[in-house]
Amino acid sequence: EAAGEVHHAAALAMQAAPRAEEKLAFELAAALWDAALRLGEHRDDERRALLVRRAEALSHAGRGPAAAESFLAAADGASAETGFQCRRRAAHELLVSGHVHEGLALTSQALAELGEHLPTSTSAAKRQLVWAWIRLAIRGTQFRERPTSVREGLDELRLDMMRSASIGLSMVDLVPSAAFQARSVLVALRLGDRRRIAYALPFH
Repeated sequence: EAAGEVHHAAALAMQAAPRAEEKLAFELAAALWDAALRLGEHRDDERRALLVRRAEALSHAGRGPAAAESFLAAADGASAETGFQCRRRAAHELLVSGHVHEGLALTSQALAELGEHLPTSTSAAKRQLVWAWIRLAIRGTQFRERPTSVREGLDELRLDMMRSASIGLSMVDLVPSAAFQARSVLVALRLGDRRRIAYALPFH
């Protein structure tokens, strides 16, 4: 870069960043992804992928607000699903890093995109939790495994969002967190995805 070979420097940064991640040097990896973004010429989809890689490295380094900022940058101009996932992950990073007000605002926005909402009070969260427990008790945890091709894409997004809301809110407010987690079990069972069920049940 100092010699003016910026394109070569960008290419080397892109090669070095994954190697830094393999060694768990996430701060260095984030700096290298940042160099690749700054020095290289990228199409919109390539730039978005680099922003996500940078955000993930920052997340692993414990840099929640910076990770959220990178996820939100990646969401700008993205497709509906990609933009939603980036906003969801940004909300998660803000909540788990203690930036509660900003995280709750983003969480509420992402939930609204799916027709969901944050409970407006502790009583409302308790009602959601008890109702989910009743449904689980009646339904049980049996499920029929379904191939990816027949799963509802909206349910997969809903499950990702509820998982993020549950983990993020567990740092802030346990009752809404538990309500989202119980609901995520029901969605996972409906999806019939063994991996997602294996994650949701023990966490619940």
